[in-house]
Amino acid sequence: MNFPNAHKGVKKIFVAEIFAIAAVIFLLCGAVFALALAKLSAEDEFAVSAIIALTTLLAGLGFGVASFVINLVGILQAKKDENYFYYAFVFVIIPIIASAFAAIFSKNAYVQSISDTVRNICEVVVMIFIIGGVKELAKKLGREDMVNSANLAYRIITAVYVLLMIARVTEVVFDFLPMMVTAAGILSIVAGVINVVAHVYYFVFLGRSVKMLKQ
Repeated sequence: MNFPNAHKGVKKIFVAEIFAIAAVIFLLCGAVFALALAKLSAEDEFAVSAIIALTTLLAGLGFGVASFVINLVGILQAKKDENYFYYAFVFVIIPIIASAFAAIFSKNAYVQSISDTVRNICEVVVMIFIIGGVKELAKKLGREDMVNSANLAYRIITAVYVLLMIARVTEVVFDFLPMMVTAAGILSIVAGVINVVAHVYYFVFLGRSVKMLKQ
């Protein structure tokens, strides 16, 4: 049983992850260059560093936009073979609406906070539905190893989400207790580390999924 649309779509989603990683690297480098500008006094050095910083930041933004577009196209293509990708598509669109509201009510901190929360949640949900789509295809192909990998990915991502939620609730509800705020900070750091692990595993999982669907 072959799934040509899913194969092409997941391959694009995998490429989008590569672009997303490149975007993060370039944006971080651009930020470092921008911070370095404050320590430069010579005009020629300042001008060169400014150009490098601006170019690096623009490259990061370019990779970010390309990642979003390629990911969206990949999901649209993959959903022709598996409905889970359709749900992923829905949750890719929701953050765009949330961002539009954030832009309209740019001076409203409450709206900005809700928008950020919606974007973060949708990012996790999109990953879950993409993993779910691959899992269903793996079942049809009799690939129990990929089904198990999908289940592990679920657990890792769920752990990140639960820890982040606990940290945020603890920080807001117990903001009057320094010890609880510190505990929330520690939880956030732990969640951040697991989040990196989750994204690395997700990246590897997508690469294995492309190979599975190619067969």
